[in-house]
Amino acid sequence: MPRPKTRFIARYDGVDRELLAAQETSDGSVMLFSRSETNHEDGGANVPISFERYSLHPSDSAPGTTIKRSTKLADGRLITSAAFIENSKGFLLWNVYARRCARLDQPRYTANPKPRDKLIRIADPFTHMDTSSPVYFVFAALPVHTFEFTPGFRLQTAQFTRFQLAVYSTYMNVPAIRAADIFIPATSQQHIRHPDDAAPIVKPVTGGSENFDTGQLATYLLEISQRLGLKLTERIERMSIPPELKQALWDHPLWFNAIPRVATNRAEVELRRALSVIVA
Repeated sequence: MPRPKTRFIARYDGVDRELLAAQETSDGSVMLFSRSETNHEDGGANVPISFERYSLHPSDSAPGTTIKRSTKLADGRLITSAAFIENSKGFLLWNVYARRCARLDQPRYTANPKPRDKLIRIADPFTHMDTSSPVYFVFAALPVHTFEFTPGFRLQTAQFTRFQLAVYSTYMNVPAIRAADIFIPATSQQHIRHPDDAAPIVKPVTGGSENFDTGQLATYLLEISQRLGLKLTERIERMSIPPELKQALWDHPLWFNAIPRVATNRAEVELRRALSVIVA
């Protein structure tokens, strides 16, 4: 019988939307299945994504921890990378990935949990994707680690035998679009191989990396959120949008909040609603 999954969901427009799911294996590893964007951007061409998966491995025979990433494209290519975290048997804190979500009203986000699955809601019900874009971070730690709340972010955790997952989530005040962006702090090079290619030997670029600094967590969350926000603004800049709409959007500083923003100024409401339709 398949092991149950822990599903991290957000309720949007009255429907549960799944952002990621975690499943423990018999050896204590944890598999993460991310509901990713539809396409992988490859030299200007969009290639459909079949699945996106991350795996956390205890690596009992090594002094550190290994986190692997696999993204399979519809044309058969497989994108892989890994993070090798040294000296992590007694303390582990690592950002597996961070994502600015696309619009959650797309069918691929619809949750379909099984009876034995555990559901963790990482966001309040919201209907404001015309004014806000969800952003979330997935962190891995040991089961004994205590994650601290950070202003501007919500925090949800899930315990497993050998690992603990934490999801920090926030919203940026830019309308959500159909494309998503991701940040992956790997310590290896990214490999892209075709179905007939031999599997690459994935090694750390610099011998691996130490854990994240707990004292710098709040700064890190804000820095990467801003980086994802800049990627979104760059996307919007390349779109065919009337200049006055772009200018009105950028007149508002980029900020982040633990709950989605509700625009109260009527002019801003109409502006962002019109913009969300154009960029959707």
